[in-house]
Amino acid sequence: MTLRILCYGDSLTAGSPGSDGLLTPYGPHLELALRRLLDIEVTVRHVGLSGWKASELRDGADSAPTGLRHLLEQWANGSASGPIDAAILLAGTNDLGSASSERDVAPHVIALHRIAHSVGVRTIAVGVPQSGYTDASAAMEAT
Repeated sequence: MTLRILCYGDSLTAGSPGSDGLLTPYGPHLELALRRLLDIEVTVRHVGLSGWKASELRDGADSAPTGLRHLLEQWANGSASGPIDAAILLAGTNDLGSASSERDVAPHVIALHRIAHSVGVRTIAVGVPQSGYTDASAAMEAT
């Protein structure tokens, strides 16, 4: 048995530059952790589109090569290592810096989940993770 997961979203999924300047996405770390935890074969693919808002991810869902529906259907039809069992979606981060309210962003994030569900893939929603940057920003606001 192989568990196949797609991590899909914005720059937080793409990863941040490491000391060598290369992006360090969370997907490979998740793959290693799940292999150890579950003791089964796990394949984690990741597609992160830096700077994209949730609406852009939704609008580009059918576009090759990085659209969500395009990827899930391509892999389901056997042109890759097999269908995806679950998609971890992290979207809306880039919307936070604009005048968009949560009410404006939520429908686009929900639409991404519905796109995955429409091709038979379960989803997991991930919010903005805690980081040193958010800790420092919160500390500055408190002073």
